[in-house]
Amino acid sequence: MSYKIFLSQVAVMVATTVGAGMFALPHVFSVSGWAPGIFYLIAFAIILSFIHAVYFLVLKKVGERKRLAALVREALGPVQGVVAFLAVVVGQLLTLLVYLILGETFLKLLVPALEGIGGVLLFWVIASAPLFFGLRRFAWGEALGALAMSALILGLFAASDVGQGFARVPVADTARLLFPFGIILFSLAGWTAVEPVYELNSRVKGREVRYSLIALAAGTAISAALYALFVLGVLGSPVPITPDTVSGFSAPLWLGLLGVLGLFAIWTSYVPVGREAAHALMDRGWKQGTALGFVAFVPLLLFAAGLSDFVRMAGFVGGVFLALVYLCIVAVGKKLLKPKGTTRVLFVLLYIILAAAVAYELYYFIVG
Repeated sequence: MSYKIFLSQVAVMVATTVGAGMFALPHVFSVSGWAPGIFYLIAFAIILSFIHAVYFLVLKKVGERKRLAALVREALGPVQGVVAFLAVVVGQLLTLLVYLILGETFLKLLVPALEGIGGVLLFWVIASAPLFFGLRRFAWGEALGALAMSALILGLFAASDVGQGFARVPVADTARLLFPFGIILFSLAGWTAVEPVYELNSRVKGREVRYSLIALAAGTAISAALYALFVLGVLGSPVPITPDTVSGFSAPLWLGLLGVLGLFAIWTSYVPVGREAAHALMDRGWKQGTALGFVAFVPLLLFAAGLSDFVRMAGFVGGVFLALVYLCIVAVGKKLLKPKGTTRVLFVLLYIILAAAVAYELYYFIVG
């Protein structure tokens, strides 16, 4: 496998993973403490890298005949297939809603004259139009987005006072230790990049498979590292810590840079998330145009209906729907790859962790 393909795979993974969830992380660290925040970033980077590898190997085994929801239905049965279908479609649509909630805010940072529905509609058009593009154009966009986001995050970190960042938040708040669960899972969830990564080098065989798996793990690790630098950059800046990060800044330069960073982060994630939901619908017999139109319009309708709490929605989507998606990947992997020994034990542990995420986030969303 060429270095060009390997780097393209890493770039797709980074650009797909780094998204809107990043802007909730400084608030998460300030609530739960920096120690739990760092722990969850590291733990989920490891866990999700393993599950992404499982999904890649499943696609390799079946030749990517079908997308995830259809694979679950084929491998595990119709009931599990319905659960997977709902988890994928509803989860991805709500993820796009989260992106839409923030997207209008970032666009307004760059064009302050945009107010109300005009800004929302403009961002929606910019973000939704690429859903109808092919993979080749998408891959170039992912690479450019990854480079731009990395440069902006490094710039923010370089201008910060790291010591001040650690001093501003507690080491740990024992009453809120589980608070980061859903939001960090939402932030690091990059499963929609696995299929594009596979397609970039689908003919790979033998030992070279490991390079694709390394690319997936490297992309997730780089994303987690960028998140950590972003959090330290924000915490180390002399601005208030707010749920969406952006509203704490007032300097025009930083508002402009955050606007660019936010638009890149959301735009590069919007396409793979939306296309995955559309493919799940097409696997159920929907025509391509109808599926893409449905995926494009539903988030806008949900936003218009008043669903606009960024942190709450991000935690709910990550802890419930994305956790269910990853449970489905683990279940399909266990069925098709037939792990043995220690690997089989790891699959059981993943069931427990992800099920706990679903239970907690449902409780928090309803009661909290």
